[in-house]
Amino acid sequence: MFVAVLFILILFPYEAQQGAMEGLKVAFETVTVAILPFAVVSGALVYTGFPKVLGNLCAPLFNRLHLHPYGATAFIMGLLGGYPTGCKLGCEMYGEGLINKEECEKIIAYTNNGGLVFALNVCGGAMFESKEAGVVIFASAAVGAFITGLFMSRGNYSINVAESKKLPTFTALGKSLGAGGSIILNIAASFIVFYAVANALGLHRVPFIEGIFEMTKGVAYAAKIKSVPMGAFFFSLGGAGVFAQCAAICSEYSLSLKKYVAGKLLQAVIAFALAYLICNRPYFGKDILLFSLFALLAVVFSTKAIKKLCT
Repeated sequence: MFVAVLFILILFPYEAQQGAMEGLKVAFETVTVAILPFAVVSGALVYTGFPKVLGNLCAPLFNRLHLHPYGATAFIMGLLGGYPTGCKLGCEMYGEGLINKEECEKIIAYTNNGGLVFALNVCGGAMFESKEAGVVIFASAAVGAFITGLFMSRGNYSINVAESKKLPTFTALGKSLGAGGSIILNIAASFIVFYAVANALGLHRVPFIEGIFEMTKGVAYAAKIKSVPMGAFFFSLGGAGVFAQCAAICSEYSLSLKKYVAGKLLQAVIAFALAYLICNRPYFGKDILLFSLFALLAVVFSTKAIKKLCT
C-alpha cells in the first residue's frame, strides 16, 4: 500500500505539493488554534485527578446507563476540544491506571468527537456560512456519540480503582504541554500527508470518497451541495485522517481500534438521521438547541428500552 502511495507522490509531485500546502494551512490556521488549548487543559486535568471528581459526580447517571463514569470526562472534554482530544484523554486515563485496557477501548469508541468551536466557526461559519448549521452538526454529532456509547460501551463499572499520584498544578501543566505539543505535530503531519495524497490521487473528482478520506473536505462538499445532514455525517465520522491520529496515539498504549471504527460508523449514521430530522422540521433555525435538549432527554429516559435491545 505504502509503495503505491510513494509512486503516486513521485508521479504527481506538483499536485502533492499543492495538497500539502493546503493541508498545512488548514492545520495551523484553523485546527491547531481550536484544539491545542483544550488538549493542554484536558491533559492537565487528568494529571491533577479531575476524572475522579467528575466521575463521582456522574456516577449515578452513568452507572444507570451502564457507562463508565470516567467516560464523562473524556466525553465532555472531547466535545469541547475536538479531534483527537477524546482519544488522547481516554488513553491518558489508561496510562495513569484509572481505567483498564478494555474500558479504554470502549470509552474512546464514543468520546473522540469533533469540537464545538470547530463545528460553529469552521463548519458552520466558514463552510455553510450559517452558525445555525454548525449548531445542528454539533448537536447531532454529540447526541449520536452519546447513543453510540449506550450501544458500544455497556458494562458494569466501578471508579474505585487504583489511582496514580496526583501531580502539582504546574508540573501537570508542563507535562500536558509536552503531550499537547506532540499531538498537534501529529495532527499537522496527518493533514499535510492526507491532503497531499488526496490531491495527487485526484479525489476531488469523487467528493464523497474524498470526504471519507479527509473530514474537512467532506464537510466542505456537504456545504457545497447545501446538505447539513451530510455535513453531520462527515463531521461525526472523522475520516481516515482522524483515524490515523488516533492510531498513532493508541499505538503507544497497545490499544485496539476495532471498537472505535464500529463506533464512528454507527455515530455517523445516527448523526445523519438526527440532522435530517432537525432540518426537515418547520422550526429549523429557531429552536434547534431546544430540540437537541429534548432529543438528549429522550435518549436518557429511554435507557430501559435500549437496555433490552442490547442484552
